[in-house]
Amino acid sequence: LEAKLFGKYWKGLDLPRHVIHYDSKSIKKVLSISNFKIVKYGNELFPSSFIESIGFLFFKGRMPLMIYYLLYYPLKVLGFAFIKIIGSGAMIIIAKKK
Repeated sequence: LEAKLFGKYWKGLDLPRHVIHYDSKSIKKVLSISNFKIVKYGNELFPSSFIESIGFLFFKGRMPLMIYYLLYYPLKVLGFAFIKIIGSGAMIIIAKKK
């Protein structure tokens, strides 16, 4: 959802470091083809990515620190609800070779 919400301003793009972006369906398929079994799958609490995306969108990447911290700590505390409501831009996957 973060990628759709922020588009080219999404922090998760992090180009040129992140040249491939997986959704849950595609990463599960790649792991299966590579002969891995998923042991655990979930979304990671990563509020800074969401907040930095807001900074890119509204402040051209230069979000004032005061605004950053005003947003960061409430999102960190309410993170689990945040993930349930809008999802997360980061996945946690633990897999093992079959």
